[in-house]
Amino acid sequence: MSALAFLKPILTALVLPPASLIALLMLGLWLGTRRRRLGRFLVGLSLASLWMLSTPVAATWIQSRLLQPPAPLTANELNRLKQAWRGEPAMIVILGGGLRPWSPEHEGPRLNETSMARLQFGLHLARQTGLPAGFSGGVGWAQQGADGPSIPAEADVAAIAAQDEFHHPLAFKESQSRDTAENARRSSEALAALGIRHVVVVTHAWHMPRAMRHFRQAFGPQVDVIAAPMGPFSSSDDGRLLRWLPSAEGMRNCWRGLREWLGLLLT
Repeated sequence: MSALAFLKPILTALVLPPASLIALLMLGLWLGTRRRRLGRFLVGLSLASLWMLSTPVAATWIQSRLLQPPAPLTANELNRLKQAWRGEPAMIVILGGGLRPWSPEHEGPRLNETSMARLQFGLHLARQTGLPAGFSGGVGWAQQGADGPSIPAEADVAAIAAQDEFHHPLAFKESQSRDTAENARRSSEALAALGIRHVVVVTHAWHMPRAMRHFRQAFGPQVDVIAAPMGPFSSSDDGRLLRWLPSAEGMRNCWRGLREWLGLLLT
């Protein structure tokens, strides 16, 4: 197993804001006593960048201009596709987005907000169309220990939630993947044995461009891969002024968008 793969979460955190901008700020402060003009410029640049990359308007721009996710897929549109497939085997594949190893109120592991939203939407599409739904998600690189994973696989937790909370059992689960590329590769291996000809990928809009790249590469031209994105960054309820003010949500969404854009550049 590549040592670089284990370092990927750490390297990503260091390259992206806010860590990279804090490092730039510290460099500017250090240079301020030696090269005052350059130091002041770097301090100003880091503070201005930190402000902008914490705003909803920047997150929306990153998603719409850098990522350019596909349009949402409604249940009616998916039903029309299903009719066009003429009964050929199809599967909805829901991608994992994270896990809470221990949830005190549930006395056990729990999908995080991102994964639970994807599961809910994927099962909604399954109910509306009658298509089977599966879940792909193991234990991410950041949670891998020296002796392997120390927490449950995300797909195993999702299967319990699908059965107990949504009363809709999963048709398949893939619990070995550690990132999006492995989601695609391992899902293609599992679904090939079932003769699946059409795959509907469910994940957030900001994650969909990279997910679709990996899934189309993994499944090849013989399988039709359809995107069903959800959860855009922006909201029509955001006030015009609030969209330009920093917030924790704005910073998180900018970080997500830039991480996905970086992933597209490197894959």
